[in-house]
Amino acid sequence: MSNDPPSKPPTGNAPASANDLARNRAGASLRKLAAEMIEKETFLHYLRLIFSGHSQHRARRRGAEGEEVVAKCLTPLEEPGWKVLHSVPIGEGEADIDHVVIGPSGVFTLNTKNHRGKRVTVYEHVIYVSGVKVPYIQKARGEGKRATQRLSRALGKPIVVKPLIVVLARDFRVKGHPNGVTVVPRRQIASWLSKQSPVMSREEMAAVYHVARQRATWTSR
Repeated sequence: MSNDPPSKPPTGNAPASANDLARNRAGASLRKLAAEMIEKETFLHYLRLIFSGHSQHRARRRGAEGEEVVAKCLTPLEEPGWKVLHSVPIGEGEADIDHVVIGPSGVFTLNTKNHRGKRVTVYEHVIYVSGVKVPYIQKARGEGKRATQRLSRALGKPIVVKPLIVVLARDFRVKGHPNGVTVVPRRQIASWLSKQSPVMSREEMAAVYHVARQRATWTSR
């Protein structure tokens, strides 16, 4: 952040419950989408969704499970005063950011990828899951950019949000480091965040958290 004096959180009460993202649970968005998908399908197609290993329903449920695991991995940060938001909606569609983490080391977006039982290999420009190329780096960069824009506008001053990819995998290998995106195995995420150099005061953290927990910060045009 800049060297300007710390911004003070606006006075007043916390956001109304419906608009307070601090109430969101990890994986809530994906579980909601999976449930809505089932409700719209016939019984026979429901069975196909349940038993097909490649169905959208299973993919969303697996994604939600990954987000819940990562949320638990982040709990050690709460005592030192970090703030974590889950299932943060972005824009007017169904897109969301899995986790937004605010602490002395700055602000981070976390994109969780659940590939338990598979091998994930990270290179400088691409990530492979069991030999298949996936576009995770580009998506993470996009989330960081959108979060930077939204929070800077809400705060009225520049802030840089750093994008992370958090991986659940049987075999995790790093062959290169993507520019502008950090890829971290889920068991190391809390320690990795806590070891980063401090860049924000408690007052700055409070100001960022105050606007970050408000739904309008992320969804308004």
